[in-house]
Amino acid sequence: MEASNSGENVVKPGMHQFADPNAFETLNKHQESKISDNLERGKKWTVHKEDYEALYKRMDNLCDQTQYQAMIPIAGSKAFMPGRLENTNEMMVLLGDNWFADRSVKQARAICKRRMDKCDSMLKDLETEKNLFQNWRKETMNLQNSTEDGATEIREPYDEAEELKWKEEHRHKVREHKLNKKNNDTDENDEDAEHWRRLDELEIQEELEANDVSESDEESEDFSHSPPLSDDSESNEIVVQDPSFKPPPMQRRVSFGGV
Repeated sequence: MEASNSGENVVKPGMHQFADPNAFETLNKHQESKISDNLERGKKWTVHKEDYEALYKRMDNLCDQTQYQAMIPIAGSKAFMPGRLENTNEMMVLLGDNWFADRSVKQARAICKRRMDKCDSMLKDLETEKNLFQNWRKETMNLQNSTEDGATEIREPYDEAEELKWKEEHRHKVREHKLNKKNNDTDENDEDAEHWRRLDELEIQEELEANDVSESDEESEDFSHSPPLSDDSESNEIVVQDPSFKPPPMQRRVSFGGV
C-alpha cells in the first residue's frame, strides 16, 4: 500500500479495500453467538455428568439389601410419607422416547458408566470447539485492528465460467495421461511377452540337446556291454585309417577235446 502526496490511499492491482464496512461486526456477532451456544451446551453436559456420577455412587449400595426405608413423595413433590423400597436389585432404565427396560443393578451401573464416558467425550469436543472459535475471534480482532490502521484485503477474482473451463481442460488432460500410461504399459507387456517366448524356446532347445546326449550315452553303454567276437580275453579293436582299407576276415580257432 502506498500513499500519495495528497494523503489518499492508493490500492495496487489485485488489492481491494473492504467493500462492506459492517463485515467485521457481522463476523464478530456470529462468532460470539457460537461461543455462547458452546458454553450453554457445555453446562448442560456437565449437569448430566454430575447426575450420572451421583446415580452411579447410589447404585453402589442398592444391591446390599433387598429393601430400604425411604420417604415416598406423594402429590408431586409437595408431600411425603414413610415407605420402603423393595426389589432394589432391579431397576428401570430409560432407553429414550419414554421406553424403559428392566435391568439389574450391575447392568444399570454398566449403562451409567457408558453414559458418563459419553458425557466426557462431548465435553472434550465442546472444549475443542470453544478453543477453535476463540482463536477465530482473536484473529478477527487482530485483522480488524490492522484494517483500521489502513491495511487492505487481498482478493482473487473468481469467474465461474473460467472455473468450469479449467475443470474441463483438466479432465481431458487427466484422461490423456491415463491413456498414454495405458499404451506404455501395453508396449512393455508386449516386449516382456517376446522375452518370455524366447526363453521358452531356449529351454525347449536345451531339453532336446540334453535328450540327444542321453541317447548317445545309452548307445555307447549298450555297445560296451555286448559280447566279445572272439574267445580270447582280449578285445579286438579295429582302427580304420584309410577309406579303401578292408579289415581281414575274422579267423575262429576250433579245438577238439582230447586231441
